[in-house]
Amino acid sequence: MPAPRTTLLLLILLCSVHPLAAQVRSLAVTSENDAYNFWIPFAIRPDQEYTNGMELAAELEGAPLWGRLLRGRTPCGADSAGACLSTRVRFGQKIFNPRTQFVRPGQRPYAGWLYLGAAAAVERPLVRRSADVEIGVTGPPSQGEWVQATVHDIAGFRPVPGWRDQLRTEPGIVLRYGEEHLIADVRPGGVPVADVVPFWGATAGNVVTGAHGGVRLRAGYGVPAPWGRTPRRGPVALYAVAGVRAELVLRDLFLDGNTFRDGPRVKRIPTVGQLEVGGGVRLGPVGLEYRAITRTPSYRTEPTGHQYGSFQVTINTKAQR
Repeated sequence: MPAPRTTLLLLILLCSVHPLAAQVRSLAVTSENDAYNFWIPFAIRPDQEYTNGMELAAELEGAPLWGRLLRGRTPCGADSAGACLSTRVRFGQKIFNPRTQFVRPGQRPYAGWLYLGAAAAVERPLVRRSADVEIGVTGPPSQGEWVQATVHDIAGFRPVPGWRDQLRTEPGIVLRYGEEHLIADVRPGGVPVADVVPFWGATAGNVVTGAHGGVRLRAGYGVPAPWGRTPRRGPVALYAVAGVRAELVLRDLFLDGNTFRDGPRVKRIPTVGQLEVGGGVRLGPVGLEYRAITRTPSYRTEPTGHQYGSFQVTINTKAQR
């Protein structure tokens, strides 16, 4: 059985039998792809740059291991009033492609990134601070070539023959710190209809190093809590979302190439902007959100920025109405 499917089955099995499963407050599946650019005719949608991402995540009420460092803090449940603790574990893969079938001078290399991540967070009603560690691997062990070839074969798309020029095998680590601040929470009659959340963070590691900041706005009916801890009224939510983000990029393995080996690489642009618009719906414990994301060019020879879509399905296992 191919490695990604084996890992996924083991992860599901462990989550179903491990005692920590009782602390799970939400499960999420995120799928990102430039095939989700629905405003572009299907026949000419791109398959390039950051072309596919898939992530499975579980958020826990509490901090079974790291919480010992912060005594006196309670797990984040629906009725948490003060500072509380939560943990998020993730498993995923990202795939990057050049703009042509074979890597040419000035084009980014083929690359896959297979990873596991865990984030620890301290949540308060108006602020959330988190620290995250992500470990993974590039090159053939990332299974980027296998996943893309399999999907293209099933869907009847053209083969992708240029993976022999992908980034070489390299283990990687990413350390992140981030903050989110709820500065506006509009609730006429107790019904949440809008919120504004600025955010910022920093990243370090051999895969990505840099900093970012931005703001996210949501408006509608029954807008879900920004980080899931505050109970919201009603079984139905319908809302729009928009956000902007600016990044300072000091290193990007997928553009700069392997750390200690020669290979394909491009000249990175140190500042990148991002705009996203979309919307979401929630019916009881199940939520669906779509965002259309536009990014400015990330390297000197990239002719234009890149667009892709993101779907996220969330199941709140302990949601209140």
